[in-house]
Amino acid sequence: MKIAVSTRLFIPEKRDGIGTFTKEVFQYLSNKYQEHEFHFIFDRAPSPTIQFSKNVVVHVVGPPTRHYSLTYLWYNISVALILKKIKLDIFISPDGVLPIFSKVPSIPVLHDLAFEVRPNDLPFLVRTFLKKTLSAAAKRAARVATVSTNSKNDIEKHYKVPAENIDIIYSGISNHFSPIGTDAQKVIREKFTNGQAYFIFVGTVLPRKNLLNLLKAFDLFKKQSSSPMKFVVVGNVWLWEKELQDTYENMQFKNDVVLAGRLEDKEVADLYASSFAVTYVSHYEGFGLPVLEAFNSGVPLITSTTSCLPEIAGDAALFANPSSPQDIASAMNKLYLDAHLHQQLIELGTQRKNKFTWSDTAELLWQSVLKVKGNA
Repeated sequence: MKIAVSTRLFIPEKRDGIGTFTKEVFQYLSNKYQEHEFHFIFDRAPSPTIQFSKNVVVHVVGPPTRHYSLTYLWYNISVALILKKIKLDIFISPDGVLPIFSKVPSIPVLHDLAFEVRPNDLPFLVRTFLKKTLSAAAKRAARVATVSTNSKNDIEKHYKVPAENIDIIYSGISNHFSPIGTDAQKVIREKFTNGQAYFIFVGTVLPRKNLLNLLKAFDLFKKQSSSPMKFVVVGNVWLWEKELQDTYENMQFKNDVVLAGRLEDKEVADLYASSFAVTYVSHYEGFGLPVLEAFNSGVPLITSTTSCLPEIAGDAALFANPSSPQDIASAMNKLYLDAHLHQQLIELGTQRKNKFTWSDTAELLWQSVLKVKGNA
């Protein structure tokens, strides 16, 4: 088979969740299935650090997709021309966008439909682009792949795709998240929190990520517990909207919140592994990689009762209503007071993480490819 893949987000130096998915899944598949020809399509020259297997053909075509309008042009002109020229068997789009007029059988990966479920979280133009391109892709696709049962249900509901045409391919976890020794933890805590234990939040600052209620919950927790615990926030502070900024400024325990900003992958991993617990109580997620990042780092997790998070976390987390700061604070306090529960969640997370590997993700997607090929 000749298989083309959109690899525009495969940027090792600046990789987001879809970029990580692209790297892990398609390096695995191209290495394992050497008898097939893979065509990786980039919108700019790939990083010299990437090692391609011999059966990978690299294509670089502009324009670089630094804006949604350029993404639209890239897929519908540059990618469409390549797909027509190569005469492919299948095209896979890890970010879910497909060329409008291409007749190549295609599999878009729709990671979540947050823009449908919580439309007010995104600017109008971004929301409109995602709605139009991804709904059209879902309807034209030979098969649709997604990363949780919750997302599959959303795709069925919003885009009327038959359940039998949607494949669940749970995401995996990168191996740079792992426990670290006591001495290394001490160094990280001294650097960021003057040696104090801390809860941690890592993520983009979107309303659905719920940092607003986490800050309120941490203030309540501090009042109820009189604990020296800190709260570390990793993410771009400059993206904070006014309500979030006002909440932070008016916190009673504002001085116990550490705004770490954006950090390198290694430092983020060390911060995870040195934390008392990960707090990830989003209103909505398609998969929720920080769940696995907590498990792999050997720390407990407090997460949300909504969307896919109970599905991914299983019995290995403490759950809270994301709309209730009091409920989140109660979970923090419960974990703080119960050393046995703290250790139990670490052990359950260590077991749970083994259910999610990138090799499993890749093999599940490969089964989707074979289904399309069998129906061609």
